[in-house]
Amino acid sequence: MVSNNGSSRFVTLDFYDGAYGATLRIDIPSRELLEALKGVFQSLAQKKHHEVELAKADFVHAGNVTALDLELEEHPKTQGRSKTLHLEHGMKFVWNNTAAGWQYCSDLLDGFGEQPGHQYLTTEGIDDALIEAAFLER
Repeated sequence: MVSNNGSSRFVTLDFYDGAYGATLRIDIPSRELLEALKGVFQSLAQKKHHEVELAKADFVHAGNVTALDLELEEHPKTQGRSKTLHLEHGMKFVWNNTAAGWQYCSDLLDGFGEQPGHQYLTTEGIDDALIEAAFLER
C-alpha cells in the first residue's frame, strides 16, 4: 500500500468490454504507483522474478471484478507478435513476456511524463484481452 497525502491509494485493476474488446485496465493514480508498477516489470526484465501475481501485490486492488487474477511471467520463448495474454479460466489471466518484452512494457510507462494518458501493453486481435495502463485518468 502506498500513502498519498494521508490516504491509501492503490493501482486498480478493472475488467470491461471496451472499444477494442475485452480490456484489463490498470489505473495508476500517482507517480509513486507508476514507479511501483514499473518496478514489477523491471524485476521480470532483469529476471529477479520469473512470476508475479499482480492482483496480489500490496499496492494493487481489484476494482469491478473481485475475482480478477493477473499473473505476470517471464518466459524466454515468447516471440514477437505472438499471443502473450491468455485467459486460463474464470477471470484468471496469465501474461507471458520475454525479459526484453517486460523491459519494453516498462519503457512504455516512461512515456507518461507528468500528463494523464493511457498506453496499450498487449496486442488487439492477438491477445485474449487488451491491457491498458492508464495514468492519472480518473
